[in-house]
Amino acid sequence: MLTLFEKNADCGMRSVFYLQEGYMRKIIIILCCVLVFTGCCAAPQQNTVTDTEVPSGTEEILPDLSGIEMPDEIPQELTETDLRIMRSIVKVQAGDLYGSGVIYDADEESVLILTAGHVLDQNTGEILVTFPDDTQARAALRAIAVNSDLAFLRVDKKELDPDGEYPTVATDRERFDQLEVYEDVWMYGGDNTKPIYAFVVNPWIYVEDFEQYMLLLQGLPEPGMSGGGAFTEDGVFLGILCGADEEGKVAVVPYSIIESERAGLDNP
Repeated sequence: MLTLFEKNADCGMRSVFYLQEGYMRKIIIILCCVLVFTGCCAAPQQNTVTDTEVPSGTEEILPDLSGIEMPDEIPQELTETDLRIMRSIVKVQAGDLYGSGVIYDADEESVLILTAGHVLDQNTGEILVTFPDDTQARAALRAIAVNSDLAFLRVDKKELDPDGEYPTVATDRERFDQLEVYEDVWMYGGDNTKPIYAFVVNPWIYVEDFEQYMLLLQGLPEPGMSGGGAFTEDGVFLGILCGADEEGKVAVVPYSIIESERAGLDNP
């Protein structure tokens, strides 16, 4: 079953999350060492996706790592690419839930932000976005995609620091189309001060829980990362983080679908 991993704004986890002490660069995640934790909040949210299995065909391409031990912690230095990406990652709060988002586009008047659609499940009309410089602004909901777990938000630049920098993520359709199984990927979002390692399980597979084709990763997302981004080693945006199952498979709305949804937004 894939579970969503946005946070409850009051205290802790909305559903089942995967916690990781330290961060890994260039090290494949050891599935047999994963500890699954349940929600710690007194009143966790129950809006999880349907209890169905990730297609079993993905199991065939996972490596056998049962004889390898996972180190306790891996030192990790932030690169220039990391710092650039993190300037494009925001926090999104709607009602009692909060997740993450990415700055996808901008013009002279506004900033366009992507997030996971389920982050807005408790939207009561006020959506708050917190930028990396701690500027907080109200966002208008432009659209929630019908066929994918994706939402578009608009923030008026009048609400932002006029001297602030709000860079957009780097996109490259050709690079996205070249994505391969086992390729290193980095996940950004939540309260993390460093990216979290993952690798590609399948670049394009139908995920029944979300009823759409998605990019499937293997990784350990943490609370609050829903709506955050997955990126290549060289910083190219791959998609929006949506949910993970008990084995650490992470479902991502792929850039190709985002591109298509964005085109429909601009040309209704």
